Amino acid sequence: MLIFAMIFHFLVDALCGSTMLGCVVEDLPEKAFELVMLYNALAFATQVFTGWLADKLKHDRWLWLASIVILVSGATGALKLPWLATVLLGLGNSLFHVSAGREVIRHYAHRGKGKACELGLFVAPGALGIGLGCMFPMELYMISLGGFFLAMSPFLWIWPLETPETEAVEKSESIDVQSLLAAAVMTFCVFCRAASGFCTEAPWKASTVLTILCFVLVMGGKMAGGLAGDRCGHWLTGIVALAVSWALFAFGGKNVVVGLSAQFIANLMMAITLYILVRLFPSSPGLMFGLAAAVLFPGSLMQMLPNHGFIFNVAYLLAAISFGIAWWLCHKRKSCS
Repeated sequence: MLIFAMIFHFLVDALCGSTMLGCVVEDLPEKAFELVMLYNALAFATQVFTGWLADKLKHDRWLWLASIVILVSGATGALKLPWLATVLLGLGNSLFHVSAGREVIRHYAHRGKGKACELGLFVAPGALGIGLGCMFPMELYMISLGGFFLAMSPFLWIWPLETPETEAVEKSESIDVQSLLAAAVMTFCVFCRAASGFCTEAPWKASTVLTILCFVLVMGGKMAGGLAGDRCGHWLTGIVALAVSWALFAFGGKNVVVGLSAQFIANLMMAITLYILVRLFPSSPGLMFGLAAAVLFPGSLMQMLPNHGFIFNVAYLLAAISFGIAWWLCHKRKSCS
């Protein structure tokens, strides 16, 4: 199941990025900014609602398939209607992430001791997919669209067993100050991590090869974060990643090697923050996944603020300090250890 989730995640983000920039915006170039903003708002901000809906319906596999139908419809049948295509792509993207993500969470983070590694493995391919899709829209449009049809055949033929709802999902956890504080801090950390891709120095963007390398390192960071957290402790890994990446961004971001290293280390946080959220509120895996995804959109908008570089550095430092405080307050809670 995880392999299919990873493949479809790459294809979903590659198809959305390539369709938006290679087809939709091309049809209505004078409305490019509005179309991209609408897509980002629907694809990310709505995941709180679609995640909540997935928790209520408890039919992840069928929502997963529905999302693919919506996405392919937006990428093919609605191409001559750019606004409709944008809506379908955004909503399909949102529904895919929470449905597939929810099943990965239930299968791995809620079973036994719970692991963060697989959460990172699921999310990571999306970073490469959206990066390549935006860089090479015409090529990735055909590749990702064809990949959908190739991947759907074995998926439907094999039809991996859907993970049953577990006791961890069904139970009602108690809500306390520590849990709410930790959840708020994790959300703020995700917000800052999203901003790091837009508000920091990016000297590698002048080179196609280095830009692709950056996408690969971001993907690698997301994969490595869960593994490091499972082995070294999730809170420890998170605070180290935050502190080191902040120092690299603040004092060496203009250097290509330092800047790329900072991106890799910052993205170690992805699996960590998601894992802590779903362990804090195990009965709401879809909502927690959606919450972590929803703040990516406002995080990307920090670049529009005046003096955004300074604001980012202050916010990122506050995130690291807040993460340490939340760790101290929650260290006795087994659910978020």
